[in-house]
Amino acid sequence: MSQPRLVAVTGGNGFVGTHFSRHARRHGFRLRQLSRHPASSFDPADEVRPFSLDAETYPDDMLQGCDLIVHLAAHIPRDHRNIEEAELCWQRNVRGTLRLVEAAARAGVDRFVQTVSANAYAPVLDLSPDEDAAMFPKSRAYYLGSKMLQEICADELCRRAGISHAVLRISAVYGVGQISGLIPRLADDIAHDRPVHLTGGGGFGADFVYVDDVARSLLLAILERHGGPLNVGSGNRTTLIELATMLVDLFRRSHDLIRVEGDLEDDPGFPALDIARLLSLGLEPRPLIAGLTEMAVDIQNRPSASVL
Repeated sequence: MSQPRLVAVTGGNGFVGTHFSRHARRHGFRLRQLSRHPASSFDPADEVRPFSLDAETYPDDMLQGCDLIVHLAAHIPRDHRNIEEAELCWQRNVRGTLRLVEAAARAGVDRFVQTVSANAYAPVLDLSPDEDAAMFPKSRAYYLGSKMLQEICADELCRRAGISHAVLRISAVYGVGQISGLIPRLADDIAHDRPVHLTGGGGFGADFVYVDDVARSLLLAILERHGGPLNVGSGNRTTLIELATMLVDLFRRSHDLIRVEGDLEDDPGFPALDIARLLSLGLEPRPLIAGLTEMAVDIQNRPSASVL
């Protein structure tokens, strides 16, 4: 199959989007970034068009000439307990995505690739869910529920429009360049000799996947090496206490920095993913310790870092 020439990307200036865009350029793709942010936020080689998940309609020329869409933009609540976030998740993640598929159909785009959260699988920790497993989030329900519905509705609309559809169900992403989230916060505290307080006995866990592995998985998707859902993770579950211990060892800090408080909470986190399908496509995820080592080196090399 011939390689598509022009890829429309939403969320291209986000953490995953930045890494994906860099990988895509290296593989010879031209990119059209759909974004609320100015053109100066992107590589000069990229086209930039205005885009918002809140828009009721999109201009007819927004996707003109594009071979496919990689949809990464999403609304993530700042407070998952705030019921007002439910409406925003619905409007942006579900309706916004459906309007984008409609625009793709009008423009003759023939492939739609989107990302959702693998944390929407039913949290049965002793089982690793494959792509056919049941999905029923028991925490972060407004966001994870909207991502489930985003996938379902987009798949239906793509089928009606004759658009090839792939969806990557991604676990907890981390990596160099991440400025917010659990791992960057823990790493920065430990690197600077600040104690880390792990509530719930440090037993909360997740499947952490390196950001470059997510970017490589997206490249597989746009090259049409798979269709339908694809789990993207490491295939291993790591708890907070295990994670903090790795970071303390990497930065050669005292284990006394780790302060474990309380008993295991009602929310133990998320299971490891079954990534057999990902492996069958030839993608071997990076081990967590390798990714954490790259992050540690990056932190050590920052001018303001007082580590080692």
